[in-house]
Parts: sequence; C-alpha cells; structure tokens
Amino acid sequence: MLSALKAHLEKKEITLLVGARQVGKTTLLKALQEELKREEKPFLFYNLDYAPHFELFQTQRRFV
Repeated sequence: MLSALKAHLEKKEITLLVGARQVGKTTLLKALQEELKREEKPFLFYNLDYAPHFELFQTQRRFV
C-alpha cells in the first residue's frame, strides 16, 4: 500500500486516505512521511478527527 500511495503522489492531485477507525491509516501516513522527509520532499498531513483540520475540508473554497 505504501508504494501505491507514493506512486500516486507523482500526480497533481490531492490524495485522501479514508477508511474505518483503527485500520492503520495514520501508521501508513507516518511511514510515508518519514520516507518523504528522507527524500526532502514536502508533505502536508491533515487529521480530520481534529476539528480545525476538519473545518478546512467543509468547502473547496475554505481548503484552497
């Protein structure tokens, strides 16, 4: 799964990782974040369980 996420990052799209609670989404993203840090590539991480982050995604205008 990590390689699929990493491959998708080459596209000019936003990648959203969604799924049920406790299935490893955060663990997967933290592993990806560590790889990107080593490669000195930018990385933004939003947690939609965190109210201020969730608010950003209520409308496209708010997010952009």
